[in-house]
Amino acid sequence: MNIHDYKDQIVWIIGASSGIGAALAAALVKQGARVAISARRQESLALVAEESGAEWTLPLDINDVTAIRKSQNELIQKAGHIDRVILLSAAYAPMHMDKLDIAEVNKIVQTNLVGVFNLVDVTYPYLSLIHI
Repeated sequence: MNIHDYKDQIVWIIGASSGIGAALAAALVKQGARVAISARRQESLALVAEESGAEWTLPLDINDVTAIRKSQNELIQKAGHIDRVILLSAAYAPMHMDKLDIAEVNKIVQTNLVGVFNLVDVTYPYLSLIHI
């Protein structure tokens, strides 16, 4: 598989309700990929799907392993398989050290670190089997 060729690839972008994820969805559709998009904000996903041409919307929170597993299974059922998963979801809250909001910091760490491990825990066993 050529890593630069997305033609007919099933690509699942997580964190695609705005910004880079939304732009990437549109770019990959133009390159011939069949794209699934995920994020927490279902309304935003619907709009991005309409604008980008993404084929599937799978709302989920990266902090919810059950939701990730459900979305992965749903995509496999609809598309037959998944070729690539791209994780772009992230939390960010600008703050100064002298006004540190530890609850907000914990949310950022949960999403930006633990969320990655949640996704790997669910997708790696599937992806490693199909790409051996």
